[in-house]
Amino acid sequence: MSEELIIAPVLLVYELTTIMHKAITAGWLSETAAAERLSEILQTGPLLIPPDDDLNREALFWAKRIGQNKAYDSHYLALAARESATLWTADRRLANGAQQAGLAQVHWIGDWSPDENQ
Repeated sequence: MSEELIIAPVLLVYELTTIMHKAITAGWLSETAAAERLSEILQTGPLLIPPDDDLNREALFWAKRIGQNKAYDSHYLALAARESATLWTADRRLANGAQQAGLAQVHWIGDWSPDENQ
């Protein structure tokens, strides 16, 4: 089995923190458990890529191209495009827009199948 490098923009840290906060608020996790899960994910998870001028410009390009009002998710698209990487997202609209704009490597997680090698 081959290992794949998982990368993400630094933005992922903020999104994961928001998810953990929602889990605390919903009563699914204690504050301690949420902090521990967040730490575990970040220690074992993706290589976090800080924004640079080129990535920011590409994010602006993709945000305009797919008609996003907010450009932060387009950093994921820009990174996927720059690295020729596969991107799986829970945002169906983002995946559809990216595919329509020519980023065939962007997929909605609802389309994932364990039998497929994508």
